[in-house]
Amino acid sequence: MLRRTVRSALNSRCRRVVVVVGHDAKDVRGVLDDFHVDFVLNPAFEEGLSSSVRTGVLAAANSAAVVMCLGDMPLVTTDVINQLIAAYDPTDSAAVCQPTYGGKRGNPVLWGSAHFPALRQLRGDEGGRALLMQHSEAVVYVDVGDPGVLLDLDSPDDFMKLRTKAP
Repeated sequence: MLRRTVRSALNSRCRRVVVVVGHDAKDVRGVLDDFHVDFVLNPAFEEGLSSSVRTGVLAAANSAAVVMCLGDMPLVTTDVINQLIAAYDPTDSAAVCQPTYGGKRGNPVLWGSAHFPALRQLRGDEGGRALLMQHSEAVVYVDVGDPGVLLDLDSPDDFMKLRTKAP
C-alpha cells in the first residue's frame, strides 16, 4: 500500500519526495529501499499525526509548497497530485490546493510555504484540517474526478473491503 502511494508521488511533478518514518522505521525503509526518496525520522511519532506533519514541513523548509500525501491512501494517483500542482499559483505562497470529488474534500493537500509556520505548530493526532478551516479563503478546491482522494485505509478490515470491491 505504501509503495503505491510513494510511487504516485515519485511519478508526479514533485521535485522531491520525503517519507517521514517513525514507528517501524526500519521496516518502512526496507519496503521502500529501491525508491529514490529522502527519509526523515520523526522521533516524536507517538504524539500523533501532527508530529509527522511538523517533521515533514521542517524537511521541506526551503520549498515553495508541499503536497502532503498520507501513506494510507493508496488510490491517490499521480494525476491527482499533478492536478494539485497545476492548480497552485507559485506567486501566491498563501494558497492551499485541496482535491474534491463529488463535492467532498479529500487528500492530499498542497500547502504554500506561507502556511509552514502554522503547520509546524500543530499538536496532537490531527493534520491540517483545522488550518484549512481557519484559512478557507486561501483554499483552491480542485475537482479531480477521482474518488481515491476520499478513501483512506485505517485498518486491515478497510483493506479487505477494498480488495473485495476490486475487479
